[in-house]
Amino acid sequence: MGATGAMGRLVQEIVALDPAYEIVAGLDSRSSLDALRGVDLVVDVTLLDVSRRVVDRCLEEDLPVLVGTSGWTAPLIDDLRRRIADQGRGTVAVVPNFSIGSVVGSVLSRVAATVLPDVELVEIHPRSKPDSPSGTAIHTAHLISGARTSRAEPAHADQPARGVHVGGVQVHSLRLGGVHGVQQAIFSGTEEVLTISHETYSSQAYAPGIRLALDALPHRPGLSVGLAELVDLGVVSELSGRA
Repeated sequence: MGATGAMGRLVQEIVALDPAYEIVAGLDSRSSLDALRGVDLVVDVTLLDVSRRVVDRCLEEDLPVLVGTSGWTAPLIDDLRRRIADQGRGTVAVVPNFSIGSVVGSVLSRVAATVLPDVELVEIHPRSKPDSPSGTAIHTAHLISGARTSRAEPAHADQPARGVHVGGVQVHSLRLGGVHGVQQAIFSGTEEVLTISHETYSSQAYAPGIRLALDALPHRPGLSVGLAELVDLGVVSELSGRA
């Protein structure tokens, strides 16, 4: 789903190079979801309203679905987790960012959050990106929030210029031309600042993570959120606290 977009074209390029996979159908947001019947795996890289319908259908048909669509908020993911638990089946992975470097940056941010109380996130994407904050920034903010043992309340968080509040973390979104994707997690302690920064230069940065996710998804029933939950990345998995 989303075959005509940039990410959809990238997924097709990856599949075309791997003899283990075959594209059954390349669908767009106007296509009938009946075309999903009979496939082994669905990749969704659309817009949020379409993505939610795709995931609903995949849960009905018990089809594994890899979601690369941005905009899946914590309440939506919590609802999805409850639905999968209630029906006792479903294989869904919501991956805000397929970049390996982004995964490392998010996990390192989680580690830093255990010892540095102050943090704010800055994310920069092209003007065409429809959602703010980015799914990656939301995911990172919740990782940080879950790892904190202490926190300093954001100063003047009610002022519009201070960004948005996500899980106790202020997130600032910039939309600029000539930028592909940047995220900075800026931590501070006593007389020190730590910046964990990641930047992608083209969609090719996502290709290795997509390959790993396609292979891993059928073997990870239930709900996975983020590439580090879906794929064993060695030391990254250890740092993230995954069993």
